[in-house]
Amino acid sequence: MDGDGGDPPRGMVIVFASGNGIDRNDDGIFDNDGAGAQLSPGEEMATLPSVIGVGASTDRDLIASYSNYGTTIDVLAPGGDDFASLTTTDVRDDAGFVDGGFNIGGLHIDGPPDIDASGSYSGLFQGTSAACPIAAGVAALTLSINSKLSATDVRRILEHTSTKVSPTDADYHGVTNRSMRYGYGRIDAEAAVIAAQQSIINGGRTWPGRPAGVVISTETGQLQWLQNGDPLEFREPDPNADRNGASDDIMTLRTTDEFLVLQSDSPIDFIPEDGKCYSKEQIGCGSVEPNPLPTNVIVFRVGCSLVCGTGSTGACEAGARQCVGFLLASGTKYFAIYARSSIGRYSFGVSADTNQNIVDSGQLPPRAEAGTIPGGGTDPDVGPKVSIQFSPREGTSPLVVSFQGNASSVLPIDDNRTSWDFDIDDSVSVDAVTRNASHTYLLEPGESPTNQKTFIARLTMFDVEGNIGFAQAAIAVTAAGIDPNTGADEDVELRIVISVPGSVGSNIDSGQSPLAVELSIDAGEIVGTVESVRWDLGDGTLATSRFVSHTYVNNTGISLRIPITATVTIRTGSNTSTRVVSRRITVASGDPFDDTEDHACTVEDGCGAVGPGGTGAPCGVMGVIPMLFSLISLLWIRRSRNSAY
Repeated sequence: MDGDGGDPPRGMVIVFASGNGIDRNDDGIFDNDGAGAQLSPGEEMATLPSVIGVGASTDRDLIASYSNYGTTIDVLAPGGDDFASLTTTDVRDDAGFVDGGFNIGGLHIDGPPDIDASGSYSGLFQGTSAACPIAAGVAALTLSINSKLSATDVRRILEHTSTKVSPTDADYHGVTNRSMRYGYGRIDAEAAVIAAQQSIINGGRTWPGRPAGVVISTETGQLQWLQNGDPLEFREPDPNADRNGASDDIMTLRTTDEFLVLQSDSPIDFIPEDGKCYSKEQIGCGSVEPNPLPTNVIVFRVGCSLVCGTGSTGACEAGARQCVGFLLASGTKYFAIYARSSIGRYSFGVSADTNQNIVDSGQLPPRAEAGTIPGGGTDPDVGPKVSIQFSPREGTSPLVVSFQGNASSVLPIDDNRTSWDFDIDDSVSVDAVTRNASHTYLLEPGESPTNQKTFIARLTMFDVEGNIGFAQAAIAVTAAGIDPNTGADEDVELRIVISVPGSVGSNIDSGQSPLAVELSIDAGEIVGTVESVRWDLGDGTLATSRFVSHTYVNNTGISLRIPITATVTIRTGSNTSTRVVSRRITVASGDPFDDTEDHACTVEDGCGAVGPGGTGAPCGVMGVIPMLFSLISLLWIRRSRNSAY
């Protein structure tokens, strides 16, 4: 999502297979015998707004019969069918996968002959598991051309450059240009690369977003929507600065320059062409003869800062509400709304009519998750999404940490209200008032029982409407003169063991919340016996047995290094002594799709498609990834549509 990941945070492109049929009862039986099913928004990962959902097409440019579809599936990519499959390298057992892969001595695991007698290649790969990595590769190609594209830029390039294949079967909507079954069409790698090249010439611009939150009222005679924004723009405060100094970039949200609103007494079937004018009132069109519109379709309004009523004052900025009035009359009125950017490109349209039918209303760009509390703004969804870059993350006192703050926001940021609290547990609530700042963390020996402390820093930012957002960062500091690995004088005879429940001999130091562990004391080399242990588990939990089972929960959105302290009483004959040992455990935030710690999609994660063609984890593009269609796709997606497990 724009505003998360990288420096500056342009977001991560996430590509997910729509799946091959669907098991709605989770009983292992595909309710529609593997035929493609219609997905509801939010039903599967591929339907989420921050994910590019990919269905499968055949060599005849038809949607594959097994491919799931729906209003939130975005594009198709070649996935093959029983008549023509994809050729690729085969997974092999020497890489840790299924013994022999799919091609075993020239025969596919389902029985038919394969293309290569040695078993190194397979010509029978198919399914949305095959389509997804191809789409991810095209996304990676666009980033290889222009690495400054945001996640939203890449999505819009793939959608707008897709080919409208099989129009009769697809039945693309006449205004939104979208098909229930084909999305925006089959991806076109060449067109996507050209669009990425053009974005460099066009100052980073691709296509504007659809008007958001469209509503129509016959009681008031008003058609209203929220002004969407182009993808996030990153620019340096000093135009002459070194372009490699990306950490100095300022992130803002470009705004749509104007809108084109059409009206008709019958359903509108019209897609405006980029670069063309349809009214002399459009920007740059005053001396150009307008292009013709379909019969009975008229230009109803053009411009920005559109308001209803003479006493209203409009705004032309991301998040601003636009309004046009219409005369109440008998019969149904039909409208189409398009955004238009300064380079003459049109968004996909939104269709509305006076029967309250609204098709494909847009939404404001998805942004990184962080703390957001509605303030005085009119829309709680427009609060800033704040991010923090900082270094170092841990060290010995005195530790100087440099912080760089940023935010993605639909409304402009009010930098006069930016504030840092470098230690949320102390009495000072405001330590700095600029986005970029530094702080020296001090911890004296004996100040903390473990001689280690995790400080939490918080950055708070506001937009101009008073909506507030914040982000937090954890900094681990060890007192001067103390072993940073133990937090105390090094004790080789006595140590804390952190084990995975039920895993004999394991000893871990990190994991993701909720993290279940078993804690114990290894006292194998001490003289005497352990009489008692008092535990401080670092999250407010205390315990008094030698063996402790505990679950660490972290929902802060950041990884926490939690100090664990054990006060051990040792008996030697009639004498007792007390020794203190400690160690840290790193607990990542509990959201399984949180990528703030650079978690990549790996084979161990089970990446693949949903349904018979895969395992249900995303096929993603993390930054600029080479287009490894063959081997990487099979590393991520371990079975084809026809595989039986």
